[in-house]
Amino acid sequence: MALEPKINSLVNNGPVAASTGSSDSIGLARKWLENCLSSHSCANSNLDPSWNPTRLLDIGLGAIPEPRLFLTAKVKEKLSYLALSHCWGVGVLPETLKVGNMANMRTSIPFSKLTKSVQDAIYVVQQLGYRYLWLDYLCIIQDCPADWKQESAVMNKVYLHSTCTIAATAATDGNGGLFSQRNPCLVKPKKIRCLIGQEEFECFAFDHRLLEEEIDSAPLSKRVWAMQETVLSTRIIHFAKDQLFWTCNANQSCESFPKRLPWSSDNTPGRYASIAFRVHYMLATQLAFAMAKNNFANSMIYGDRPYILNLPKDIILDESNEGIDYGSRVSQKAECIAQRRYHNNIY
Repeated sequence: MALEPKINSLVNNGPVAASTGSSDSIGLARKWLENCLSSHSCANSNLDPSWNPTRLLDIGLGAIPEPRLFLTAKVKEKLSYLALSHCWGVGVLPETLKVGNMANMRTSIPFSKLTKSVQDAIYVVQQLGYRYLWLDYLCIIQDCPADWKQESAVMNKVYLHSTCTIAATAATDGNGGLFSQRNPCLVKPKKIRCLIGQEEFECFAFDHRLLEEEIDSAPLSKRVWAMQETVLSTRIIHFAKDQLFWTCNANQSCESFPKRLPWSSDNTPGRYASIAFRVHYMLATQLAFAMAKNNFANSMIYGDRPYILNLPKDIILDESNEGIDYGSRVSQKAECIAQRRYHNNIY
């Protein structure tokens, strides 16, 4: 039985660097954004074509960022800007916009006084080809209740009108930054040859908890404001712990699957793919149970959905060379999973 061609075309076959801030990762994010802007109809048709946030962070056009506070009151055209979704953290007090320092910030904001997350976000904005960034603590006057009331009332517009939201998903506070070191081997799904009984087939092994661990359980997802920012944003680039994720109204991708997540389909909008993932996990567990009973031949394809064998990380980490035979371990792991699920009455 051969590998499903549809899945093979979705898997990342290119280079994967040891940092999520590498040129490869940022370049992929740029491709996601450019493809969405040119090929998708994600933008809300009811948006005000001339609306801008009251203030934006202008990072300049030079190679070296020169951030300053920019007031948009006299601007008549729509500005293209990105928004930042991040955690301030407990005890981490960045230099915020206040009544007393606004004049100085309109001239310049020392790069060294910005948190690591904001510094990284500025770098991403530059690499994506943009000039303006919106973030809460530098675009809302923190010691002015009247300004807070006014700006909080239009927070929905800020994220709706932004070209894309940059999410510091894995950072617990501003010192965490956007980028992280990772094991590239865990990013690329591993093609393996399975020998179970007399049957032989190929499939991809990857962590079935991908979305749960990288996004759903990440620090940013535990922040109340992040729910609003996620729902309202048209496009999001998640800088998660081990890789980048892309979400828009038409697609959801990650570095493991750059084109789209395999458990979503052309009829499943991108932002709802996580729901489809939960269903796929259930089917994968049923597949493991069927494999344990040596009745997998008719259980690997559900309708027209291609098959993927989801295996925990320890299977992938056990690899020592390309010639290793995964057949017996895959079978044993599938049987263990099935027995554990069966005895715990999860089915």
